[in-house]
Amino acid sequence: MLSRFPLISFRGRGPLLGLYLLLTCALLGCAQPDSGKDDTPVERRVADPRAGARNHKIDQVRMVVDVGFNPDQQRVRGTVTHYFRPLRSTIDSFYLDGPEITYKEVRLNGNLTNHDVTDGGIRIHPDAPRPWKQTDTLRIRYEATPRHGLYFTGWDDSTGHAPRQVWTQGQGPGPRHWVPFYDSPNDKLITETIITFDEEYRVLSNGERVGVEANGDGTKTWHYRMSNPHPGYAMMIGIGRYQVQRETSNSGVEIQNYYYPDQAGRAGPTYRHTAEMIDVMEQETGVAYPWSRYSQIPVHNFLHGGMENTTATVFSDEYYVDERAYRDRNYVTVNAHEIAHQWFGNFITMGRLEEIWLHESFATHYAKVIERKLFGEDHYQWNRKQERDQVLASLDRGPLPIRHTRAGSGRVYYKGSLVLDMLKDVVGKPEFDRVVERYLREHAPGNVTSRDFFHAFDEVLGQNLDWFFDQWILQDGLPHYDISTRMSDSSGTTVTEVTVRQIHETGPLTQDFRMPIVIEAHYEDGSSSCVREWIDGKKTAVRLAAREEKQVDYVLFDPGNRVLKRQTFQRDVQELGAQLQKASNMIDRHDAAEALRETSLSTKRGLLTNAFATEPSPHVRAEIVRQLAEDTRSTDLLETALQDSSSVVRGIALSRIPTIADPLVDDFERALSDSSYQNVETALDRLTTARPSRTREYLDRTASIDGQDYNVRLKWLAIRADLEDEPVPDELIDYAGPSYSFRTRVPALRALDKLDVTNETAAAHLLDAAAHFSRDLRGPASTILTSWLEEGERTLLESTYRSGEWTSRQAARIERHLEQ
Repeated sequence: MLSRFPLISFRGRGPLLGLYLLLTCALLGCAQPDSGKDDTPVERRVADPRAGARNHKIDQVRMVVDVGFNPDQQRVRGTVTHYFRPLRSTIDSFYLDGPEITYKEVRLNGNLTNHDVTDGGIRIHPDAPRPWKQTDTLRIRYEATPRHGLYFTGWDDSTGHAPRQVWTQGQGPGPRHWVPFYDSPNDKLITETIITFDEEYRVLSNGERVGVEANGDGTKTWHYRMSNPHPGYAMMIGIGRYQVQRETSNSGVEIQNYYYPDQAGRAGPTYRHTAEMIDVMEQETGVAYPWSRYSQIPVHNFLHGGMENTTATVFSDEYYVDERAYRDRNYVTVNAHEIAHQWFGNFITMGRLEEIWLHESFATHYAKVIERKLFGEDHYQWNRKQERDQVLASLDRGPLPIRHTRAGSGRVYYKGSLVLDMLKDVVGKPEFDRVVERYLREHAPGNVTSRDFFHAFDEVLGQNLDWFFDQWILQDGLPHYDISTRMSDSSGTTVTEVTVRQIHETGPLTQDFRMPIVIEAHYEDGSSSCVREWIDGKKTAVRLAAREEKQVDYVLFDPGNRVLKRQTFQRDVQELGAQLQKASNMIDRHDAAEALRETSLSTKRGLLTNAFATEPSPHVRAEIVRQLAEDTRSTDLLETALQDSSSVVRGIALSRIPTIADPLVDDFERALSDSSYQNVETALDRLTTARPSRTREYLDRTASIDGQDYNVRLKWLAIRADLEDEPVPDELIDYAGPSYSFRTRVPALRALDKLDVTNETAAAHLLDAAAHFSRDLRGPASTILTSWLEEGERTLLESTYRSGEWTSRQAARIERHLEQ
């Protein structure tokens, strides 16, 4: 599962500048280190009460779910049939999850059976103990109004704008809320789904479609079946008005891309590269796509970016975009992540919650690998840089290792992904790939643990890597290296002495780190010296010698930023400038630019200007613009930035330049028709603020642009409403209502709040948003609702609540707010 990813997918324009660390060492002649250490594991753990596998008495072999829905009542009626075997010699009872479900009938092997209903599910009491090695059948007829796991969207929208859909979100957990079963990843099972619904709608579920039958009463019954076990939380249903685009991967995997018929033109940009992604995963893992087909379906107001249901990904339709919106936000990263989960999560599956990194770290890592193949080395390095930033931001949330149920996304997704990068560097990519292939083939389709992965290196390579896994997976923290250099000439050679100290705080969960790290000395004549050395203990001294006397231009500690770390490395402006203009890796040039942030403008202006003129990477150019945006003597560079080929660079210039000087007005005005919707919105906001007398002119020029999720239109309406002689348009109020997604509703609600719009319609939209199932909408709306209460709008809110129609869940949430 992928939450809304902070990594922005767009094609890097620079050349393929970086190579894997080992290849770099080979080309530069780096000396290879010998660890010379005893590889005895030292495992340190923090208390984790939620860790461990869940106990259960039966093995669910197969589950057939036959359901129908009443969307207006948000009600599900179903029959589930379980085919199971006892896991112990005899069992006299067993438990299934199923909270807030009404159980109509329970039959074991065809006979009514005793059972107890609890808050969390149902306990079955067979008339006689069930022996193992025998397959029993349990059939339950039930009804439910799920609070979680299954969602009805658009059915309360009287305008008909929002798509009417029914969809599921399993991981959470979720399926137990609409079908009773043992809902835990340590019992994988074969699922079969039979769904009856209005014949005007299309239905998707897991596996092969067995058939579709018209019932003669305005409904159809859709029948899907999996042929191999998969995790129960990855069971899915998606229902809506769709058409299907079909394609095939190079290996013959059938791909079905669901799209909205009234927005058919968005299917191409949205599903771009899908077949290639499957091809890359098969090449990288050495294991063919493990299922019969692959489908993906966009849904309205989805809870996350996407969910990797087996054979059928559900994703948020905020990523269902046109060609122009693709530049600002697209489905590429989410798509790659969920495809990788078909191997890591669905084919092999954690058996306990603390092993979630075996899903998310691997899916994040392989998504990054896929994008590297698609978009090149600069793009890959930028993704790694953003992952590193996420990890550094997560370290303030407490000392927890990756392998922990409370580790959080910064560790489980991004740190784990970078750890896998480092592991490749330590053992070599071909060796890593062999281990992963063995790991997948040996354990599929079962459950896996971290030790299964660790042991695979010993089994395949004869290599004990406990030292690596101990410090990166089972411990917390990062190394903080303090680096200093000293140059000397001796006997006709230039010696660069590099001293590395580990200065991070150590404790039970964070020790000194031990890693092989490349250090390079680059000389003014364009040559270089290189060594790959083990950095271990509090202090390590490294010497790099040139064969003749040379002038050192700059020193790189860990070129390509391969090791996850903090570092303190004091260098003068001349050395940073040389690195900025000459380093081969984009990320090394970007790091040099970042290191100049605190340098005075007078000192760095010329250096940054010269670098901008020749820099191929938009990310480095964007960093230069950030630093010079307020410099009145850099107008020529800023004018060039506003005309840059990259929408990212143009966007930074549009947002960061504090004053729109006369020479820049034309460029800002050209941005009103920029290829990026985000840049259009920024330009419209900046121009109307800076030149209010021309507001109506700028509004006329952008009146026909909606943007992505109506971002430009919302800005347009808010600016127009702010004019003294203009009323707040009903259209702006409508965008705050249930017809639209959270990405439209949240800025609309904020605009209404800023404009002090407090009428009954706005209040109804606000209450609906504050009680919504989506946290992305509910959180910001709750903040605005609290502000309304503090500013004296309680009477309006209470009367609006009393006159409205709310589900029990909505009512409970609204009442909690009104009790403030």
